[in-house]
This record gives sequence, structure tokens and C-alpha cells, in this order.
Amino acid sequence: MQLRNSYAGGSKSFTRPGAIDREHDAVQRIEADVSWFRELFTRGIVAVAVHGRELRGGSLDASDLYRLGGASTLRGYREEQFSGTRLAWSNLEFRYSLGGRSFAFVFFDFGYIYSAPGEAPVREELTVTRNGYGIGGRLGNRSRRARRQLRWAGATVSAAEKFTSD
Repeated sequence: MQLRNSYAGGSKSFTRPGAIDREHDAVQRIEADVSWFRELFTRGIVAVAVHGRELRGGSLDASDLYRLGGASTLRGYREEQFSGTRLAWSNLEFRYSLGGRSFAFVFFDFGYIYSAPGEAPVREELTVTRNGYGIGGRLGNRSRRARRQLRWAGATVSAAEKFTSD
């Protein structure tokens, strides 16, 4: 089992368009990751991971937001397709070892994205859930110099999507 968490706090200063004075705002980032691997039988491994991110601050920019989607987070979607102030995603994967550092796998990923309403740029409140699933394989050698990965992924849209605006 692997566990990683982090907390970062700081402040940023910026000048709004048309304003003369600089503004200051506190920003907090909270991150947590848990991974668990278990051998079910010879050559068969299950991998489970849960990740969470939260961003707090008064004047958040689009560049401040966390990103979700792509090969390392929510498979089946474009890299960094979603952004939000609060993200959570889980990965469930079954791997079958082909020998050395090569394996075939099937996976199911689930993602939750929340974006708090904001001023700059104008952001509406947004809550979205997404699923990704697929199969893949990785061919590699022991030296890690040659490694090829191939995956096919699909995605489903949840009916729990909510957009609100005033």
C-alpha cells in the first residue's frame, strides 16, 4: 500500500484589468493519493488507487485549477479535458503479467469534478462525474529503455451532470 498526501498554502498577488492597485489572495492546495496492489494468483494482480485534490482561494484563475483526464488520471478522455477546484478519481485495474516488465490489463476509472463559482474568469458552479474503461498492454524490457504502451479506452457520460447559473 502506498499513501501520499500534501498541503501547500501561500498567497498570490495580481492586478485586475483596469485596476491600479495590486490585490492579494491566499491559496491552499490539498492533495491525497492512496494505492493498493494485491497478487490474486500467479501472474494476476489487482491495482486500486484513489486520488483527491482540493483548491481553496478567493480569486482563482483558470491556470490555478486542477486538471483531470488522460492516461495518468481518467483514461478514456483527452489529457486535462476537465478542470475544477475539487477533483476525485479512482482507478481499478487487473493486470496479467506476460513476463519481465510486460503485462496486459483491463481497467475501470471513475472521476468527480467540482468547480466552485468564480470571478476571473467568470465560472459557473459545475459538478460532473465521468467513467472510463478499457483494455491495454505494456511491453517493456528489464532495462526500462524500451517500453511501449497501447490502450483502448471508452467513456460514458453520467446523468448526474449539473450546470447552474444565476
